[in-house]
Amino acid sequence: MFTGDSIRALRETVGMTVDQFATLLGIHPATLYRWEAKGGEAVRLDPMQLRLLVALQEQAQKHQSEADRKDWAQTLLTALLIGGGLFALFKLLEAVFEKDSE
Repeated sequence: MFTGDSIRALRETVGMTVDQFATLLGIHPATLYRWEAKGGEAVRLDPMQLRLLVALQEQAQKHQSEADRKDWAQTLLTALLIGGGLFALFKLLEAVFEKDSE
């Protein structure tokens, strides 16, 4: 179970902004703000978000030093950017080939 406080603490531990963390979770930043505002109240998460938060929590515990956590978070953000770019390229190519087949 994750509360608003535990989600905020995890985000701060990995050194991400609200926008970065929201992108990672696939939600709008306003949703993350609402979750964090719940404080000690449990937050309803879909199964994918829950798995992602658990994995992040486990990794954050493995990376004890602040420098190590920041390096790990930067690697994670870089992977997100690359993944997003690849997805955009895929959608672009999909649209091009869809037009060709019509």
